[in-house]
Amino acid sequence: MKARTGSQMECRRNAQRKEGSSMTVEELKEKGAVYFEQIGTGIQNPDRYPSQIRRMTYPEACAALMAAWEEAGETNGFCDFYYFRLEREPQVRVCACLTAEEQRYLKEMGLELEKKRRQEKLPDIIFPLTVPLLQIAAKLNHRAILFSTFYFTGDPEGRSTWWGNYDQEYIIFRERCYGPLTVRK
Repeated sequence: MKARTGSQMECRRNAQRKEGSSMTVEELKEKGAVYFEQIGTGIQNPDRYPSQIRRMTYPEACAALMAAWEEAGETNGFCDFYYFRLEREPQVRVCACLTAEEQRYLKEMGLELEKKRRQEKLPDIIFPLTVPLLQIAAKLNHRAILFSTFYFTGDPEGRSTWWGNYDQEYIIFRERCYGPLTVRK
């Protein structure tokens, strides 16, 4: 990744949301994400998906997620953030723990998503990562209010998926990279 200053990276990351507000699971997979529908798939297949569990405070989680994103590259971070699929009452409960600025950000995100849904009828809730989205999702994971999953694509050996979990834990999966198959005669 080309070296950039923190403010250049933040401006670029915040602009990503405007370039594409959501994507489908298929698009995420095409980018090479370590993806499975249920966490059990990863846990039950440790040979294919080696994992580690990291317990982190909110600031530690933000720093670790930012570092993983930096390593993956500025356009290779995504978040499965299902806030917009919640009914109104649970959305209100989520917003109760957010700042006014974070609530405005989600409202803006929701307006963009609704516009895209009307145009393309896309129900998926995977978004390009932005600094505010990372911070909001990490805060909600930390408080065990709404769990999100972070995907970092890019270089095959550096790809990872971070599942937010109870007790301030993240289960971090990687996909074992296998070399080409050799057929013996």
